[in-house]
Amino acid sequence: MPVDMSGKETWNAIQLAHSTNQLSPLHKRLFLMKSWPVVEFHDLRNDPLELSNL
Repeated sequence: MPVDMSGKETWNAIQLAHSTNQLSPLHKRLFLMKSWPVVEFHDLRNDPLELSNL
């Protein structure tokens, strides 16, 4: 869980959507990752949305 979302209305809505299998694969990946790296590096030309950490 993103640290700054705990207990907030948005996080509660994400958890509800996840429990009813309504999250897209992208949202599952972005919001429900086990851990977030401390530092991320992205290839901005090939990955402008910064989805794949090098």
